[in-house]
Formats: sequence, C-alpha cells, structure tokens
Amino acid sequence: MGLTSEDLWIGDRVTLLKSKRRGVFEGVKKSGKAIVNISGKKVITTFSNLALTPDEKTPVSISLKEEESTSSQPLSFKNEIDLHIEKLAPDLANAIPQIILQKQINATDQFIKNAIRSRMVEVLIIHGVGTGLLKAEVQHLLEGHKELHHFEVVNEGGATSARFNYQ
Repeated sequence: MGLTSEDLWIGDRVTLLKSKRRGVFEGVKKSGKAIVNISGKKVITTFSNLALTPDEKTPVSISLKEEESTSSQPLSFKNEIDLHIEKLAPDLANAIPQIILQKQINATDQFIKNAIRSRMVEVLIIHGVGTGLLKAEVQHLLEGHKELHHFEVVNEGGATSARFNYQ
C-alpha cells in the first residue's frame, strides 16, 4: 500500500520507487498528485510511487493507531516543542517561507494531538515573536480541541502555554 498526502509533510525526504531518485516532498497538485523537488526540478508523481526516505535529519513517523491498539499506556514525549526551523527541521533552514510555515503548522498539529492522546495537562509551544503569523496559527490549532482549558502567551510573546482539561 502506497503513501497518501496525509502520510507526508512538506520537506520530507522521499524516494521515487520506479526510478530510485530521491528528493523532497513539496506538496500536492490540484490533480491529487505529489510534487517532489529532485535537484531543483519539480517532478509530478503518484503517491503510490513514493516512499519515505528517513535519514538523520528526518524524524520517522509512527502510526499512533498502531501504538494505541498495542498499548494502554499513554505515549510519552516532552511537554514542549520548539518551532524555530533550526531546531525543528534544520535541513529546511533555507527553504521558502511557505514551506517552513507548513512544516511548523504540521508539527504543531501533531504535537497537540499527541499531547491530548497522552493526557498531558500543560504544554509549551515555542513559536518565537516574529510577525505573529505562526503564533496565530498555533492558537487557532489549539482552539480546535475541546480538551483545551485555556492558553496564554508567555516568554515575552515568544511562546504559548496551553492547559488541557480531561473529563
């Protein structure tokens, strides 16, 4: 079974299965096909032709559905995430701002979902001060979860602290 658009984040390293060429996933065309940058050239391909190419800079994703079905223990991970691209995905430090922002949003969304699955009470999301765009996206993602009790901006505007309530 091949990959889907939901399996990949912009900036993930991928291999084209048929040609064995490697590149970076850049998004999805309106047609539903994947856009892969290979040595500066954009290649359009089907998701069934793609495989993740993990390396020391690319985190390997685990399926939370599989993890949840095999264990009743909550997942464990740090209660904070630093969204500065140099920390989150150093290989994207020179990418265009849209790709960086999409990576940060995807990472935040997954972090919040994992925090809720783990029933964490409090998390810290370090987004930096910047223009405020990433902070607004972080807060929008938080507001989409019924478990959110409240959030507040901390660290002189550079982070958002969120508390969750489970009933």
